[in-house]
Amino acid sequence: MLDTPEVTLQVKSEVFEARASTIGEGDVRNRIWDQMAEVWPDYNTYAEKTERRIPLVRLTRSEVRLTRSEVRLTRSEVRLTRSE
Repeated sequence: MLDTPEVTLQVKSEVFEARASTIGEGDVRNRIWDQMAEVWPDYNTYAEKTERRIPLVRLTRSEVRLTRSEVRLTRSEVRLTRSE
């Protein structure tokens, strides 16, 4: 992950690019861990069974950047508004 943080994710039918980064030690990590343990209490059970510190990974959606050649619109997809 450190060498290649770019990832492709799929959530249900949506596929998108993101960048992975680890969340360091401190208050932010502790707050996020607590929030995740509220959702799935087994995180704490798992943490108790290992000596290592379980890393938290943040996935940040990449911005979509299209080149002019990648954009193809049909007349029915274009809506123009006139400002007065």
